[in-house]
Amino acid sequence: MNCINWDHLQWDAVMPGVRRKVVHADSFTMVLVELDPGIDTPAHTHPHEQATMVQEGSVAFTIQGETRIVGPGDVIRIPPDVEHGAVAQGKSALLIDLFVPQRDEFPSSAMKV
Repeated sequence: MNCINWDHLQWDAVMPGVRRKVVHADSFTMVLVELDPGIDTPAHTHPHEQATMVQEGSVAFTIQGETRIVGPGDVIRIPPDVEHGAVAQGKSALLIDLFVPQRDEFPSSAMKV
């Protein structure tokens, strides 16, 4: 059985105020993301389907021009090629992103699981 603990991985700086830990599998990529308070991730698109679960804090997600504030336990689905961005609300936020297919352009923080 393959098992990786997030605590054993190093944070990678994506941009000021955004850090991530990345794990690749055969058919998906899972990412632990930490956003500093008020950080605004630029609107972007990618060909991957994405599911994001908020672990801690709250985040305003804008997907196809619609904004919604989500908090711990909320899961958002972002279809492929759809413009989206996020802004951490109030305090820092911790998110788990799942991408299908794998995001090969992301450097892995760990060996494949």
